[in-house]
Amino acid sequence: MSRTSVAPKAVVKASKKKRTTVGAISSNALLIFIAIVLLIPALWMTIAPSKDRAELVTMSPLGFGTFESYITRWQNLLLYDEGAMLRWIENSIWYTSATVILSTTMALLGGFALAAINIKFKRQILILIMIAMIIPTISLVMPTFVWLNVLGLTDTELGLILASSLYPFGVYLSYIHFSTVIPRELYEAAKIDGCGYFKIFRKIAIPISKSLVGILAFFSFVASWNNFFLPQVLILSGEKHPLSSGLTLLFTNTPAFSGNSSAILPIERSEIALSAIIMVIPIAVLFIVSQKFLSRGMLAGSVKS
Repeated sequence: MSRTSVAPKAVVKASKKKRTTVGAISSNALLIFIAIVLLIPALWMTIAPSKDRAELVTMSPLGFGTFESYITRWQNLLLYDEGAMLRWIENSIWYTSATVILSTTMALLGGFALAAINIKFKRQILILIMIAMIIPTISLVMPTFVWLNVLGLTDTELGLILASSLYPFGVYLSYIHFSTVIPRELYEAAKIDGCGYFKIFRKIAIPISKSLVGILAFFSFVASWNNFFLPQVLILSGEKHPLSSGLTLLFTNTPAFSGNSSAILPIERSEIALSAIIMVIPIAVLFIVSQKFLSRGMLAGSVKS
């Protein structure tokens, strides 16, 4: 009796193990395929600046040229408008830094106020924030331009920074964090001890929410650094453009996109690849540095203590 009952159980376990093995192999194979498909273009972009125009055609797509070619491609980029690339990089650093500080601060303050203070129309405010999250950013470019034009802030650094600081996702994430991770009794105890809301925010909420600050700053940095449409619409002067929109001016006025090899400036596909690397490097470095904050911040508010 025992032998007949053990045999079917062994068969079931073997079949389950076989299905699990097949499923794991299939999943891993799919992930490896996707990784390769995504890695090859990134690898080509990294290698392309090591070759000149002729070598890009004659050599293997993933064949490496020379390290000196990177310096040559960079010098070619600097030929445009007397080193406009450097000005655009400086503008991007300034715009992004100011936007990250302003948007992160406002998101933290807004989320804390919604979580800790019994304000009227809280539900309606949260609904509006969620609607703002759903609306595509590109659809708000023209209304933003109209408002800034009325205020006289078009083609100004302040106007671009203010427009780029709209961060509804950050406000909602801060609200979820402050309303779930931090017990409401802690707010009440601090109020009994004579602390105002701003002191509670500064002394209690922020010190225990470093992971939240990190993830808000990271997403704000990525959005601001890669911001293209707002600078393209709001900034009219070429010297005020950030790198993201300034490269459009460079490529459309050189052989890079036009295909006119008789143009004076030697800016072509290799230079395009190098400029793409310059755009990606700050985000990649920031991601590597802030992995700890990102892993913690992504789970902020997932478990209520």
